[in-house]
Amino acid sequence: MSKRAFILSFVLLIALTAAAITLYKIQDSRNAPIEQILEESQITITAPPFKRSLSNEEKLKKTPKDKIKEVYFYKAKYKGADYILIFAKYSKEPILDSVVKSVQVSLKDNNLILTSTKNKVDGFEGVYLEGSFEKDSKKYTIKNQVIKNKLTLWQILTIYLPNEKSEILANKYMSSIELINENNETDNDDDDDETF
Repeated sequence: MSKRAFILSFVLLIALTAAAITLYKIQDSRNAPIEQILEESQITITAPPFKRSLSNEEKLKKTPKDKIKEVYFYKAKYKGADYILIFAKYSKEPILDSVVKSVQVSLKDNNLILTSTKNKVDGFEGVYLEGSFEKDSKKYTIKNQVIKNKLTLWQILTIYLPNEKSEILANKYMSSIELINENNETDNDDDDDETF
């Protein structure tokens, strides 16, 4: 190979690498967390762009039978983390402790370590779950905020391999939750004071 061909090959390789990096950054920015208003699920949240999963919605409607009247299942992936939001309306009032038990049962064979803390989100009863589990010889972190308002239940969760960047993104996701009341206003509005 001549010196000139070698230099051209080297320049072309650098150009292709730069183009690949630019394409990756563009693609990554398309998946970056943004504020989303999911009116049918009565929530505003900052997350990677969600996509509805109709197949998961159908599965949830079938189990437990006749208990879920309406369900929306959203999911997204970003920087190796899974983000999930589930909104469900039940025919009978759901019990928060049963949600905690179902998470424990679903991950019992995966060395689940889980703490649960009862809390309130926008004035509604909730429980926050945080812990870790193992799958395919890897340890994952799970964060799951469950919120209940009478017959309505929200589950906002993320699962990721533990690292500092994923932890920061997960905390931003969990702290961005704002429920929308029936008047299509977020419950955290501080606009109650009118000034003239």
